[in-house]
Amino acid sequence: MNKFMEYWPALAFGFNFLLGWLILTAKKHFASKEDVALLERRVDKVEAAFEQLPKRDDITGLRVALAEVNGTILETRSDMRGLRSLVERTENAVTRHEQIFSDAARRLK
Repeated sequence: MNKFMEYWPALAFGFNFLLGWLILTAKKHFASKEDVALLERRVDKVEAAFEQLPKRDDITGLRVALAEVNGTILETRSDMRGLRSLVERTENAVTRHEQIFSDAARRLK
């Protein structure tokens, strides 16, 4: 016990030094309240941004709508092909009539 009483100031200093060093090291490795608050705000922003993204049902609805548009375009394309053949026949008929009138006009001269 005499030895302890003789060296207790040095032991107390060593213990306090070790405790201080552990606290400083822990401060460097652990986040402060401000760091955690900043991180929480950032996470809240990210969560809010993810809530704005389209859900699976929205994407499925878009795919269905695009398939309908694609079908409508294909239907319109086939209608245009039918109109093209009608226009070609009309142009042929007009050309034939123009030829008839041109031939008749030449005979009259």
